[in-house]
Amino acid sequence: PANGSNPNGPELLSLIPVALDFAARSIQNDIEQKSVQSILKSLEYPLTTYIRALKGSIRVLQVPKGKLLNQAVEDCKKHRQAPLIDHQHSLELRFPYALRQMQLIAEKHNRPEFGLLHHNSTNQEPLFYYLQSLQYYIVYCTYSRHNKESWVVGERYVTKLATHTINTKEFKRNTGTDMMVPASHPKSGPYGVKYAEKATYQRQAFLLRKYAEKATYQRQAFLRTDMDWNGYTPKDIVVPYYVPTTPGRLASLTGTNTIKESSTDNKQTPMLLFFAGGRNPPGGLREQLESAISTVTTADQTTDVVFTTSAITKEKFYEGLHQSVFCASVRGDTASSSRLFAIIEAGCIPVIISDWLLLPFESIIDYTTFSVRFPESIVHNPRQLVSHLRIISSTQIEAMQHALKSVRAMLIYPEMSSVSDFHLLNPVTLTLVEMFMRRKEYCDGLQYANHKGTQGTTDIKTIGTENSSDMCVKLYARLKDALQHK
Repeated sequence: PANGSNPNGPELLSLIPVALDFAARSIQNDIEQKSVQSILKSLEYPLTTYIRALKGSIRVLQVPKGKLLNQAVEDCKKHRQAPLIDHQHSLELRFPYALRQMQLIAEKHNRPEFGLLHHNSTNQEPLFYYLQSLQYYIVYCTYSRHNKESWVVGERYVTKLATHTINTKEFKRNTGTDMMVPASHPKSGPYGVKYAEKATYQRQAFLLRKYAEKATYQRQAFLRTDMDWNGYTPKDIVVPYYVPTTPGRLASLTGTNTIKESSTDNKQTPMLLFFAGGRNPPGGLREQLESAISTVTTADQTTDVVFTTSAITKEKFYEGLHQSVFCASVRGDTASSSRLFAIIEAGCIPVIISDWLLLPFESIIDYTTFSVRFPESIVHNPRQLVSHLRIISSTQIEAMQHALKSVRAMLIYPEMSSVSDFHLLNPVTLTLVEMFMRRKEYCDGLQYANHKGTQGTTDIKTIGTENSSDMCVKLYARLKDALQHK
């Protein structure tokens, strides 16, 4: 918005069509940069090939507003916690917005690689569909922990949404395998009502079976920030939380002395390690680490480690991120946390302490180039944690900070601002690349089953033409075309 305010959900819906008056400060296709290549994993095909194959590939489907959704939108307008666009779970609104901004860049700035949205004027059909289900409104404008009826509203909406979705022609064509549904909040998606009492999920599954055998609604790819509550399925995709951008400042270590790099003349001594977060759950890993690390710092009489579960202001939190070399992201009530992405956005080196955490785009991005990871059992040896961080050389730290600068755009959503930089390698593009790679694995499995028992391997030039799903035929055709137009 021109005034720089953060609109809530209802305002954003009317904003999106006019938001295309966007002119980026800079438009960057940074795939070929050496700094970017150093943090990417080796893929079956070059990343540029996947992005080329995704050109004009995705169509956004809007769910029609029925009685429940209309009421939720109205409730949002008067809700004391309206779903602000800068909320960590605002993926559902940001994803189509970013797609439209990229399309504008493709058309107005002659950058075809940004044009991922499907056009009806083209000969090719969409490869994937993004279902803007607007569960975001239901989650934030009807839910109240003190009102059990609010659970029922969410369950009822997900059931109606499933009924609507599985009866669309887009769903029926490939039984949902080519559809993506945002489910950032743990309460959204088919498993979301798992929070509810009295096995609500089992009731929902029963209702879904009334409309589609074996709950076929769940065949879609759900875009999740956390797999902990919902359970892991390889068809789903882990995506980043949204975090706001802040002015970046990096801290660095030279030998054993901490030195602050700042744009001002006032040098401040940076912290070695910083963590500030809630006690969720009470008595959990965060509180245990706070006590264990406090014992070490007290014995060593050091002051460059801050680890607290006490409440601090937002200003102090971001100050801690910007003035620290390492910042901890520790398991809370779920394995993931938006804190990890706030750390990356601030340019602090993440110290991840969360077993079984699935990270966004792990098959594409090499997290070892810019982060440190410990098992949760490190709580029993906190001195090892602090000592390990102290012996990391300044050269290693500089290399990790350099990698952080490159990966930042890949994991931090573009801001809705007319003066922001716009990168081709952003979370939306990588989500689609991940979707393409996952569905190719699925199609390869079908292809293998069809050719099982035949000798030799099947070449990319000949596959996807028989006994394949409609999606697989289109996927292989796009891949072949991308390989031929290098």
